[in-house]
Amino acid sequence: MPSQELIRDYHLLPALAEEKKAENELFRQFLKSIPSHRTDEVFLPLAEHITARIDCTNCGNCCRHLEPGISEEEAGKLASLKSLSKEIFIRDFTGREPETGVLFLNHQPCIFFDGTLCTIYENRPASCADFPHLTTGNFKFRYRSIMHLYSICPIVFNTVEQLKVALGFTIHRADEPPENNKPAGHPPTAPTGR
Repeated sequence: MPSQELIRDYHLLPALAEEKKAENELFRQFLKSIPSHRTDEVFLPLAEHITARIDCTNCGNCCRHLEPGISEEEAGKLASLKSLSKEIFIRDFTGREPETGVLFLNHQPCIFFDGTLCTIYENRPASCADFPHLTTGNFKFRYRSIMHLYSICPIVFNTVEQLKVALGFTIHRADEPPENNKPAGHPPTAPTGR
């Protein structure tokens, strides 16, 4: 595994994401030259490694900024945790996506969030338990949705940054001498660190 220092402070992520906006667009283009299975062969172990090294309960930024989808059954369980009827809970604490009817918690921060901790951690919805949704693979085809979380989640940020290194992604910098420049989008020649 690459041994880059991990960024754990979620406060830094929005500025870093803005700073890397053009680079990340180049990276998206670069990924087009790499087979999806090859990207996932590198991405999935990196995501697992980084997830194990970052304690989500020291962050909770997802709980501050996202509106997780929930099932009708989960709505009932969450309602009971608030000592409310399911109908009142749905009315007061959820929204429904008009096109699909998907139910979601519609408060930011989440109504079950306290500081950096989820007050219902053991009973949290499946979409929260699975967050940041990196273990399913298909990174190339989920790039845009994953990058939506890049400025929010230290796990996503660090996984993407280390994936760039592991795949050999480089960008041309005008301030470097020519011998240090590598062509942008040059695909890797061999697998790295598995």
